[in-house]
Amino acid sequence: MTTLEDSLRTKDIALDLRATDPRDALEEVLAGLRSDDRVKDWEKLRASLHSAAAVECLDCPHGTMILHHRRTESVSGLVL
Repeated sequence: MTTLEDSLRTKDIALDLRATDPRDALEEVLAGLRSDDRVKDWEKLRASLHSAAAVECLDCPHGTMILHHRRTESVSGLVL
């Protein structure tokens, strides 16, 4: 069974993003996954997430962005 600890790695947590726009923020977060051993095809993962509708949560604090979960063959395991 995959645990949260297996899926969410400390190095992948970005609390101080510089981006001010949702698409730039996504790029900033994705940059950290480029060398992740669970990501088999980074470009395919990137394209998949950009094609998905990123939703800005207007009622959420601090410009929170919500990405719907996705299944893709570009990763070998759960990546958070």
